[in-house]
Amino acid sequence: MDKVLILYTYCENQKGNLCTNKSKENLLFFLNNGYINEEKYEFVININGKHTINIQKLKKYNLHFLELNGKNAFEGYQNILNHFSKDKYNYFIFMKDKIRGPYNLDKINVNWIEYNIQTINDINSVVISGFGSSPLGKIYKMPYIPMKFMCFNRKVLDLIIDNDLFKIHDYNPTILEEKRKNPENMLEIKLSHLVLKNNMNYISIDAKRIINLELNKIYPDFKKLQQISKQYYEYGDQYIPDRFFWSDNTMLKVFSDNIFKEKIIKEKRDSNKVKLW
Repeated sequence: MDKVLILYTYCENQKGNLCTNKSKENLLFFLNNGYINEEKYEFVININGKHTINIQKLKKYNLHFLELNGKNAFEGYQNILNHFSKDKYNYFIFMKDKIRGPYNLDKINVNWIEYNIQTINDINSVVISGFGSSPLGKIYKMPYIPMKFMCFNRKVLDLIIDNDLFKIHDYNPTILEEKRKNPENMLEIKLSHLVLKNNMNYISIDAKRIINLELNKIYPDFKKLQQISKQYYEYGDQYIPDRFFWSDNTMLKVFSDNIFKEKIIKEKRDSNKVKLW
């Protein structure tokens, strides 16, 4: 039996006893729609700081809460890995409280976890909801792994641990802005390089399609990678209504008021460009 560890990092901003951000709403949406009561899945929520979650009411045999703090999501992930041995699991799903989902569950014939892990192999070892990209490489020079949602095998997790990626990305307000000026300091960029350098690949999956840019066959040709990033950027938003997870504000617009969805449908209808995949 392939076991899966789902790592979720959670933090509330509070004013008095009032929760002032969407984190709680996102977590409850996830538990209402994404929790699966099966022994092969282990759900672990790391809580940073004071919170208004009724842990005792929500706790189940395969749903755990750790009140261990952590200055950022990376420390939260590390907390979970310190308490749940990676050697017990075949696959790992990393999530933050700033994403919302899963959506589109009615469009797949297996549960959302199996749908994501069934495509993972020794080469395509990382599954994401969508590639990070920007026109002209403004953010970065190649399609990269966004840290909104990541699913991968133990081989990738071992790479992360061996290179201390979670530990070296501590939150330090005095140097954070300076670090952000260089994309190479971002964990998602470092992880993207690490995967590709080790002859592996990352792919994007939603309820309708698998997008495999075969970046492992192009890397490190950054001229070509930047061109692919630019072309993907022109189409990436069109796939958001088909995703399981993405940024909370975007998903709320898509699935609550449909304004964003209508915009995407119009852009798709009006586009005459040829896709690369």
